[in-house]
Amino acid sequence: MSSFLRALAIVLLCATATWAQTTSGAMSGSVVDAQGQVVPGADVTVTNEQTGEVRRTVTNEVGLFAFPGLQPGPYTVRAELSGFRPIEISKNMVLANNRLALPPLRLEV
Repeated sequence: MSSFLRALAIVLLCATATWAQTTSGAMSGSVVDAQGQVVPGADVTVTNEQTGEVRRTVTNEVGLFAFPGLQPGPYTVRAELSGFRPIEISKNMVLANNRLALPPLRLEV
């Protein structure tokens, strides 16, 4: 019986470790021009307003971007592309275990 209890304890310990919660969040969105057309190749930067950590990406062929694995907290998002005026939006709150879907970031000429 004692070997059964040991085996059960090991199984329970392993199961607990696999059910651990993640503490990061994510952010995604799109970049469009003044007419609402997608903007591929735009540089998008997110800055954690509490820690100063900066992450960068480029929009894909349909103007989408994503930032997985962000620490929870407020972020400033900046999108820019040559020939357009940059746009910057602050206080975008990323929560743990959630994905923040931003409205389209509109670049003006």
